[in-house]
Amino acid sequence: PERAPGREPELQVGLMEHQATVEFRLDGPWRLAGRPVPAGWLRAESRGGYVRLTGPDGRNVDLGALPPMEPASREATFTIRGVTIGVDFHWQRLQDQTFPGALELLPDAAGGLTVINRVPLEEYLASVIASEMRADAPPEFLRAHAVISRSWLLAQLEASRLDPQAGPGSFPQLPGRILAWTDRQCH
Repeated sequence: PERAPGREPELQVGLMEHQATVEFRLDGPWRLAGRPVPAGWLRAESRGGYVRLTGPDGRNVDLGALPPMEPASREATFTIRGVTIGVDFHWQRLQDQTFPGALELLPDAAGGLTVINRVPLEEYLASVIASEMRADAPPEFLRAHAVISRSWLLAQLEASRLDPQAGPGSFPQLPGRILAWTDRQCH
């Protein structure tokens, strides 16, 4: 995506797809279309092209195209219940996961929901480094990992900007999978 010079890119990270329902908790202040959203556990369901959102008070709100839920402070986070981690590895399991950044719930053509985390590049990198290295690793290792990860990610963003046809849209969609273009030859 195009961005202003000197401005940090925002990433759209797919967390789940084809979900009939998604349960999530908002911690801290949040806004939806400029209006406050109550903190606590919420439930989203796909209802034939629109999203039904059930709040902590049990009331339903039906929304056509659900705009992203935006954190109203840097401390606000959201937790998604039952995210699959370690896909296709021997340790694959469901786990509640907490994220910074905006939360987007998109209805799909199959009647499910896709969950997207919109997050600034540096916040994304902090979570990647924390998940891929031990906290007690030598500081030099953590710094090197940060430089390598940032460089690789910025190169991927530039490559996708220069050749948008080479991304995941040029491949068939697989049920239950989010296709991520990682350019393994350069990885």
